[in-house]
Amino acid sequence: MSNGQGWKVDSDETLLALFKHAQEVVKEGGTLVFDLVKTDKRTSQQNNALHLYFKYLADDLNASGYDQLTFPWKQGMRLNWTPESVKEHLWKPVQKVIVKEKATSKLKKEEVDQVYQELSRHLAEKTGVTRDFPSKYLQEGYGDTTNRSKD
Repeated sequence: MSNGQGWKVDSDETLLALFKHAQEVVKEGGTLVFDLVKTDKRTSQQNNALHLYFKYLADDLNASGYDQLTFPWKQGMRLNWTPESVKEHLWKPVQKVIVKEKATSKLKKEEVDQVYQELSRHLAEKTGVTRDFPSKYLQEGYGDTTNRSKD
């Protein structure tokens, strides 16, 4: 990004792109001022994995016969799980208790794992449904996070 916009450097590729851009600006007689901000927010890779986990867990819960209303603590009509409902009704309530944060977009790297571990343990105990957190290999087919919810 240029023209007063920021750069998010979270990989070797983006670091090299920033360096190349800086070289071009300086060669053209320009001056750059950097304001470095280190963040512990989750990475885009973690974001991809998080949303893929929501999808897979929704599929697993549905396949196991657990819908949103007949989940071990609910009674009533059948309502299948979706990635969004996993996020809103399973992940976020655990997240709010464990790390005291409402938005998934504000999670730090280690907090993603903390929430996953707690949710996974409870799901296994109550339902027997388990799902490993997605690996980088699985995320590649899931795509980029640009069109997903930022919270």
